Amino acid sequence: MSIETLKRELHVRIEEADEQLLRLFYAVSKAYKADRGVSEQDILNALPPPGPVLTVEEFLLELQLAEEQIEAGDFITLEDLEQEMANW
Repeated sequence: MSIETLKRELHVRIEEADEQLLRLFYAVSKAYKADRGVSEQDILNALPPPGPVLTVEEFLLELQLAEEQIEAGDFITLEDLEQEMANW
């Protein structure tokens, strides 16, 4: 692939990219320009956290619900999960 074709392809991908991909492109290009190298941490720092962003109240509610599930025995043990995975 020629450099011109590569540039055109990247322009298309940038136009179609979601926020996570844009942040990744930005982090890589910024790190490359700064020192011609990209660390894994630079890339990770540019990405938003996985999943939805929760407010403190939402987080505490999720935590409370999880604790209630644990107290009710609504969970799977590591051993059961490993056995289930072996049957996949």
